[in-house]
Amino acid sequence: MHTDDGQDGRQEATCPSSRQDAESTGSTHALSLPPNHPSTHPLFAPKHPSTDPTHQPTHLLTHLSTYPPTHPSVSKHGPKRAYNVPSSVQTFDEAELSPEQQQNQLQIIKAKTMHEMVEELEGGARKILFLTNMQAELLAGSGAALERMLDALEIPRAGSGAPKLVINMLKSEGLSNQLNDHWRGDTETGPRVGRWRKKASFVNDDDERQAEQRLDSFMADVIIPLAARTNAIVMVNAFTCNCSLTQSFQRMVELQKMKWGGNPPFWVFAMTCEMHCLYGNQDPDSEWRRIKSQCRAWRLREPKIYDTLHADDPDWADSRFLHDCDPNASLMIIGDGIHTKGGKWDYRPFILLRTQLQRFLASSLPSVALQTGWFELDQGISLVQAKTPLLNIDLRQRKCVNSPGADRAHLIQE
Repeated sequence: MHTDDGQDGRQEATCPSSRQDAESTGSTHALSLPPNHPSTHPLFAPKHPSTDPTHQPTHLLTHLSTYPPTHPSVSKHGPKRAYNVPSSVQTFDEAELSPEQQQNQLQIIKAKTMHEMVEELEGGARKILFLTNMQAELLAGSGAALERMLDALEIPRAGSGAPKLVINMLKSEGLSNQLNDHWRGDTETGPRVGRWRKKASFVNDDDERQAEQRLDSFMADVIIPLAARTNAIVMVNAFTCNCSLTQSFQRMVELQKMKWGGNPPFWVFAMTCEMHCLYGNQDPDSEWRRIKSQCRAWRLREPKIYDTLHADDPDWADSRFLHDCDPNASLMIIGDGIHTKGGKWDYRPFILLRTQLQRFLASSLPSVALQTGWFELDQGISLVQAKTPLLNIDLRQRKCVNSPGADRAHLIQE
């Protein structure tokens, strides 16, 4: 066994009198060396903590601490030299990085490599990618990172089964189901001030049902066949309750699923980062709780999520939201929405990721965006600026105007 003689950082190697003595003491001894052997020179003495057998590096990047070996191996020519660690290879001690910094470093490394980032649900039938804001910013920062993300999600980039179209369904509200997505009060505040939750902007309930039927027919007869024919990537909101397009699309897909053997020939990307909506759904049998139980990254991040919920709204537990994850989405990308400094929500990194993913896909694939009802203009404007066609769907039955020579004023009067 190598022992430190305490002089000039040199190691003294001793030799047992017999192998039997070594086995009885449970130790291993190197060959004895002459005093003037080159390996005993101070130049080759270990100078880095990682060569000290008593040094215990932290769990983060532990593999770096194995260079150089802690015990110089022995050959017939004597022990190998114990080289110093190059400046480009350094270990991290607890004094250098706090536990939170270590966790952040690990998140960055995983996002850069996509190592074990994608987790399988229901035995591989579905997949989930759970991201922190730091990881979302990193993925949105380059096309190469987005390419690795698509590879990890197993989206083919070439061949007969590769996607040939991107269909982007923007968050669209306006029907009763979206107006009643949570149970706080009767009227809206903020940018939706004055809107009544319990009453959609239709003459009566029958008028609204007819509008929903027209939307369902459009999905079943136009959008879904187009998606199946092109193996499309369909980007939807993860919450069906607050998007009439997503709700109608998934409802019609469920009716037609069996003709594809239960596996539609297109990919559905369901994306959200609104954790306060999910955790406001108190239903113990909700879909999001079932997904969380199968997602390790989500469970590990949950203490931070609860801290942010309490910091943002001490009465959050009294919320009664109806938001839930879509059970038919084949691929889910969920962000924690927590500010990188903690303590508050910040949805900008995830929104940036979704925008950059849309632009990245549109750079190589034809793309179209859909919206209807009440929607946020900035989403549509950003897509139009990226030269993505935007289709606004009118759910109302309009009177046909047949006045070829009429001017604008005349058409408005009609």
